[in-house]
Amino acid sequence: MLAATVLGVEDVPTLLRGGARHLRHMRWAEPGRLLEMVGPDSEIAVTVYNLTSLAAHAAKADCRAAVIHEERAESKIARFREFLDHLATEAQQTTRRAYLEDTYLYSADGEYANLAKHRGSAALHRLEGDLPDDAAVPAFDGFEHLAGVPYSAVALFVGNGSESSMHQDKGEQNFITQVHGCKHVVTAPPEAASVLGTHFARDNDAALDTSTLSEWGGLPGDGDCAAQDGLTLCGGGVLVPGARLHRLCAGDALYLPNSTWHALYGDAVEAGGPPSITVTFFLPAQPGSPA
Repeated sequence: MLAATVLGVEDVPTLLRGGARHLRHMRWAEPGRLLEMVGPDSEIAVTVYNLTSLAAHAAKADCRAAVIHEERAESKIARFREFLDHLATEAQQTTRRAYLEDTYLYSADGEYANLAKHRGSAALHRLEGDLPDDAAVPAFDGFEHLAGVPYSAVALFVGNGSESSMHQDKGEQNFITQVHGCKHVVTAPPEAASVLGTHFARDNDAALDTSTLSEWGGLPGDGDCAAQDGLTLCGGGVLVPGARLHRLCAGDALYLPNSTWHALYGDAVEAGGPPSITVTFFLPAQPGSPA
């Protein structure tokens, strides 16, 4: 395994620089690899966000999110090559942002085991052969005690310039691995719910507006995870204690403890190259983990 630089300690979000390079699914960053494996004419279900939605840009005098991100999106069936081609268009950044998001390649829960197939994305299961053996967490430097623990799900995200607002995966730990492209990830401890609030429509989404990275204040200039007293929202008027910024790029991994709040903001990738690709491993909280 290639050595990783560990920034952080257990029980806090921990950036593993280069910590995912040894994983088989890193080969999906090779030009044309995803297209070949999934098949150019295979149909997949993608989420399309309306970037011109009036609701999404409504004035928020109280700094609260006007909508959760699903409310300005619709699901579409597209051929895989057409989806990848759209990611390189101007419309992807200005009007209609397509995103293959939160699509389970694997789930131990029978209700979700074939979620990709139910959404019309059966061809994505061709990627399962590159996931770790025995449906178990792979070895990450500094987290060897979790190696071999059965994971509960593996989710795939493919896009270009995607944004995911602050939310929790309650009762779960995560290893986020970046295959291609870069993302900023803002994290906060579970107790930050007292400041972030919970959205009336879904209790694992934050009530405050975190729809773009620009909503956050106090970001460190280098973009790396750093010891901070917290970041701010609402034009600097609200301090989110324990909030931190992490810069995740190809080959990196980010460990998130149980129920960590997190938001992800993807960079645009170079036209003509592979899209931004993220693979997240979910595993149940271990005994003794903070709630």
